[in-house]
Amino acid sequence: MRKANTTLLVISILLIVGFCLRSYEIDLRPFHHDEGVNYHFLREAIRRGFYPYSNENYHGPFYFYFANFIRIIYGDSEFAIRLPSIISGVLLLCAPVIVSGSQGIIFCLISALFFAISPSLIFHSRYAIHEMTFVTLSIFLGLCSYNWILNSNKKRELIYLALFLALLISTKETFIITTFSIVLGLVAAFGPSKILNCLKSQSKELYVSFILFVTVLFGIFSAGFRWGDGLKEMFMAIPQWIGRSSSDTGHFKPFIYYAKAILKTESWLLYVPLLVIFYLLIEFLVFRFKLKRKAPLYHLFIEDRFLRFITIWAITQSAVYGFVQYKTPWLIINQTAVMILLFAKILSLLIEHFNLKVKILSFLVVFICTILSLISSYLYNIKISFGSQNPYSYVHTSAGMIRMVDDIIQYRKHFPSARVLIGVNTYWPLPYYVRNFESFVAYQKDAKAQSQFNQFGVMILDKTENWQDKSWTRKYYRLSDVQESFVYFRVK
Repeated sequence: MRKANTTLLVISILLIVGFCLRSYEIDLRPFHHDEGVNYHFLREAIRRGFYPYSNENYHGPFYFYFANFIRIIYGDSEFAIRLPSIISGVLLLCAPVIVSGSQGIIFCLISALFFAISPSLIFHSRYAIHEMTFVTLSIFLGLCSYNWILNSNKKRELIYLALFLALLISTKETFIITTFSIVLGLVAAFGPSKILNCLKSQSKELYVSFILFVTVLFGIFSAGFRWGDGLKEMFMAIPQWIGRSSSDTGHFKPFIYYAKAILKTESWLLYVPLLVIFYLLIEFLVFRFKLKRKAPLYHLFIEDRFLRFITIWAITQSAVYGFVQYKTPWLIINQTAVMILLFAKILSLLIEHFNLKVKILSFLVVFICTILSLISSYLYNIKISFGSQNPYSYVHTSAGMIRMVDDIIQYRKHFPSARVLIGVNTYWPLPYYVRNFESFVAYQKDAKAQSQFNQFGVMILDKTENWQDKSWTRKYYRLSDVQESFVYFRVK
């Protein structure tokens, strides 16, 4: 009982730490293009009474219902809009508890610790997009899957499995990669016959779980069975996603793109497993060809089912994301989250099964990696929260956009009836930042100053629109990594 209470206390402390790291100075990084678009979708969902899912967006409805629930309570602040991702990132810390019965407390605590302080997980928990919610559901799904086969007598595990799978599918179409990797991991851990036997022995629970799965999945896509077109869009999403993944060359990057980012920010997630694998290989060769007896560490690792499961899951998922040419930085957390489980499992095996020297060395590795992770988290979430030097930052909004909005707000204090023209092609997330005076805002791509100056008090135009007039003052702003602008203020 005392051990359980201590574990609960440590997990609670880590949850608080995880929340603080994800919410501290949350407005330090401006909204990204996609965050602005998601805010627009949130408002559309409120206006219509449901989220009108389109396969062309290929991001499922669940996140928007979840985010709007939070938004209704907390409003439209940057903290409120990003809170769903913060909550998802914090909930991820609880996932290892699912397998605590078979994997032990040390594994759970190390996993929760690095989930809490991972620089990549913190960065994307401070981001109002789908990915953190998706990754949290992925980890819960994977660990529930393992638990279901390991404890086939606990038939309720299949119910949880069905629920997490339905929520995962209704969050994002990359569920295909996740489920494929998890299934391969399960086959490596248990073999196909064990999985089939579990299915055969739970035919009744399988039927109930399938009904739950279909009900939740169809219910989310059809807005509570009120919008039949949502189901049609659901079935069209996969072909559209596959097509875009092979045709959107602007997002194509090399195979090693994610590995380079991980090496720069969380290298221990790669180095520790690789060093252990190298040692295992050496130990195997020495014991096999010289001492003619079993290599103790090698056999311990090879015979551990959960380690096989996590290893194949991590390798497969990283390989698939590497081979898919379409790459964006937020997809990296699909890999680092599973790598943390692998990292924690390896260290927990060393701590639990070997002598005092190995235990001390393993705890030292945990301590050093904790310090490195905290430093990296500070560097890439606070000190360099966005921009070209941050490997997680991608075509990001510049600080210039925020300065421009502040200047427009100050201008409108003197001229409250002044209308604003947004005439640049790449303007997201501007609609979020001008929401308080949106009735005075008009949008027109590639607008020309000469044809618009009579209607507006402020004109946001592309940098190439170089217009001079004594009745206007002009200021330069860099709005994002891909958009520069001249903004014209009418002098009255």
